[in-house]
Amino acid sequence: MTYVCTKDGKERLITVVYDIQGSNVPCEVTYQKEDESLQGLWRAQNTEGYCEGKAAEFAQKQESWGWQCEMVEDVPAPAAEDNTAQ
Repeated sequence: MTYVCTKDGKERLITVVYDIQGSNVPCEVTYQKEDESLQGLWRAQNTEGYCEGKAAEFAQKQESWGWQCEMVEDVPAPAAEDNTAQ
């Protein structure tokens, strides 16, 4: 689950990352601004729903700062540069 937040042509991503596919825990909430490294904000080992709740709260906080946030199921990860193809 990812929240894509936009304002003035800029974008922020708030993402819930699950360590085990098909399981809601363990999980981590990450935050990324354009051209900046990914930041881990919260983690849960055993509490289902914790990461989803924290991501939703943070998206609401972004909206209170004037951002427009939309929840999407999956955002494709940026493609890694392939230096082997010539």
